[in-house]
Amino acid sequence: YGDINEETVRMNIFMENKLQVIEHNKLYKQNLTTFQMDTNHLSDMLVHEVVAVLNGYRGERDESQGSVYIPPEDDFIKLPRSIDWRTRNTVTRVKHQGQCGSGWAFAATGALEGQHA
Repeated sequence: YGDINEETVRMNIFMENKLQVIEHNKLYKQNLTTFQMDTNHLSDMLVHEVVAVLNGYRGERDESQGSVYIPPEDDFIKLPRSIDWRTRNTVTRVKHQGQCGSGWAFAATGALEGQHA
């Protein structure tokens, strides 16, 4: 950090975010939410700062090019509620692209990796 004042501000933000994580995870343990949370390298930032760091690329979207999901007629396959492919050594953990705007490359690699899982 640039100076002790900024470090103090960042520590306060981190502590507030950490409390949110703790409260959320209490709900998770009670099955009131479907995911757990944890702190990371962005935990000392405010929401608008995280958005500015992670949402740099804004490509144009053409919704007419997408596909439509049609559910199967028969419900004969019983699927597990969730699968963590990482524990089966079929995909690697999520990577951090930093601020370089290379999210497309990470997404493409992850998509290919998932296709071969």
